Amino acid sequence: MANDREKWTRLEEKAARDDRLRQRLLDDLTTVLRENGLQVPPGYTVHVTEDANKVLRLKLEVEPNISAELSDDELDQVAGGRGPSV
Repeated sequence: MANDREKWTRLEEKAARDDRLRQRLLDDLTTVLRENGLQVPPGYTVHVTEDANKVLRLKLEVEPNISAELSDDELDQVAGGRGPSV
């Protein structure tokens, strides 16, 4: 994993110096990542942002599991289905 972190950092540093690479990251992220020996792990998403100073940031985030269903017990707890505890 440390090797991947180094690759992410190097890619950010290269993009800071190379306007064409920065634009390619914004336009075709998956291809640029693959060309640099990186891939987005399953369950993750990458956000590419550029601030007013033309600083590019690559942010790897875990995608929320919105398809998970709650059990009946979990639904009862959320809905207040449990009586008052004494």
